[in-house]
Amino acid sequence: MKRDFYRRCIYIYKKLERTFYEKFLPLVYSENYIRNYINWLQEHKKVNIYRTSSKKIVLFYPPPVIIKKDPVQKPLRLKKVINKLKHLWNLPLDKKIQIAEDVIKTLFRTSNNLAVAFSGGKDSLVVLHMVRQYNPNIPVVFINTGVEFPETVNYVYEIAKKWNLNFFEVKPKVNFWKLCDEKGLPVAGRGNTTFMRKLSIEANVKLSNACCQLMKEKPAKKFYEENNIEGVMVGCRVSESIMRRFNFADFGAIRYSSTYNILVAWPLYAFLDEDIEEYIRKYNLPLNPLYKMGYKRVGCWPCLQDLFFPDSRLFILKEKHPNMFKTIERKFGDKIARLLTAWANLEDVELKKEDIHEFYTPCFIDEIRRYKRKQKK
Repeated sequence: MKRDFYRRCIYIYKKLERTFYEKFLPLVYSENYIRNYINWLQEHKKVNIYRTSSKKIVLFYPPPVIIKKDPVQKPLRLKKVINKLKHLWNLPLDKKIQIAEDVIKTLFRTSNNLAVAFSGGKDSLVVLHMVRQYNPNIPVVFINTGVEFPETVNYVYEIAKKWNLNFFEVKPKVNFWKLCDEKGLPVAGRGNTTFMRKLSIEANVKLSNACCQLMKEKPAKKFYEENNIEGVMVGCRVSESIMRRFNFADFGAIRYSSTYNILVAWPLYAFLDEDIEEYIRKYNLPLNPLYKMGYKRVGCWPCLQDLFFPDSRLFILKEKHPNMFKTIERKFGDKIARLLTAWANLEDVELKKEDIHEFYTPCFIDEIRRYKRKQKK
């Protein structure tokens, strides 16, 4: 009996490992079937689990240990995952749709209490369209931070009406401008803690990502808890950033999120920009009008996370929404000037609030980037 027990445990673990590296997915079992093996898998193989109200157990292939404990394991896993992704990125659209559907179907096996997050962007639109093929009445959650583009809000409302969505609009209790005054400006984004800390000190400007945590994550978590949601599908794609690759290598396409205390699925993990465009053309999906204006990102309009990028949305904002840009200048102008001065590291030059409108251009950012590269050499 003991030998059979160990064989079954090893079989389950090997299957979990194989499923992760082949499909980046967890295994889903009925509680009755897997309960006898859970303790052994957790104790001996460090397998993480998630229980749902549908009496399903989700088994997750364990993430690698931190580099301090083992300097080899994490880089090897990342390399293996990236090599697999490179193969998937070269597949035609129909194959990538099958991959996405596999993620969706796996999440549907875990629970009946699921939702889709819809931001009004292209990626979440594609996920929403896919998921509705399986459940047209699935809850669709739009987090309205209060600083969404008016075009985005109207577009989301229009989609909700035309597609007859089971639609929920969730709003935070905090105000963006007050939050920035208290916590700091939303510059640089996650994964840039060292850069943010150094820049904050040099510019004497408080920087923070608190707006995302308090205006998006906290109200979303509250909604999921109040509505017994156990899993949500989002429009994240691995190709979007190196931090996404690191995260995906650790946790795969369906993971438990401590932020929301539920499962989060990335159906589009294998999609590239061109796949999103092709899918939208294939199914003639209506787009947020902001894309036609030239915007590549359609999130909160005063967000400064791409402040130092030559394709920052602020450049388009200055042209297409000048009053919004003036609001940013009025609210944040002095601080942005100090940040740009510190970031550029220009000797004997100090930008002022009144300089921003003239000097903050793609050419300026490109010139500063070239100047900084020369300094490093």
